[in-house]
Amino acid sequence: MSLEVRKKFSFEHKIKGFGFKSHFETESFKILNQEILDAVHVGGLFVVSGVMGVGKTLAIRNITKKLKSDRKVIVCDSSSVEKPRLKIGDLIRTMFMDICPDMPIKEIPTKLENKERILFKEIDKKGKDIVFFIDNAHEIHHGTLQSFKNLYDLARMRCKRAVTIVLVGQPRLHNMLNSAKMEAIGH
Repeated sequence: MSLEVRKKFSFEHKIKGFGFKSHFETESFKILNQEILDAVHVGGLFVVSGVMGVGKTLAIRNITKKLKSDRKVIVCDSSSVEKPRLKIGDLIRTMFMDICPDMPIKEIPTKLENKERILFKEIDKKGKDIVFFIDNAHEIHHGTLQSFKNLYDLARMRCKRAVTIVLVGQPRLHNMLNSAKMEAIGH
């Protein structure tokens, strides 16, 4: 936020080390945070879209921090910077790494069908709901998103715990999900 705007509206909130507060929570921002926190224990596939700079990543970062500190759910997140090249196997591997942090990477199953079954057993074994955040989801190939939706559907059928997926991205994510080739994901 520019210095002129801060002065005009008397925004004087300080954060240690930064001078001015990096963001100002609107009522909509607080509602979004609470809705996602509430949805985590119900399960579902959610999309958060908005223009760059509106606070999507900040909201997800705050929610992730709160969920991790509460320790009531397992938080998974894709931190890949190569989103266009992500495949479903990469996302499943990420889930294994977050759900089973002690499992060596070379022991993560690679055979089709087998890895999903083992993943679902691990989720149930942990006895906690799962939430998977994917920021910049607008960069992910539509085929990978469709495969992830299929994985989500399987998890809902086979897991005893709630599985929540939160896709976060710019408006083109919303547009992409509304296209005919993405109708399987829904909107």
